[in-house]
Amino acid sequence: ISIIEPTSQKIFRVGDTIKVIIKSSGKFPLSRVDFFFNNNFIGSSANQSDFSFVIGEGSVVGGVNEIRAVGYDSVFNSAQTATSFFVSSINESQ
Repeated sequence: ISIIEPTSQKIFRVGDTIKVIIKSSGKFPLSRVDFFFNNNFIGSSANQSDFSFVIGEGSVVGGVNEIRAVGYDSVFNSAQTATSFFVSSINESQ
């Protein structure tokens, strides 16, 4: 499993919507993917569908933040991956 988007080169602000795109090359199809933002669970998606979330003030720190995806395939194997991206601080976005 790998995260295609967002990339580490992207810069986001509080209130932005982040679309997470994953890719899986495993032998079995994904049945579920759980998503974590800065180690906080933010939701799941069925199979390999895209997932979006809005950056809220309470969940973000100015600077580098992390999104992690944990994928489960149809025979209950799991794999995870993470990527980091930059979120401008509240003061910088004004």
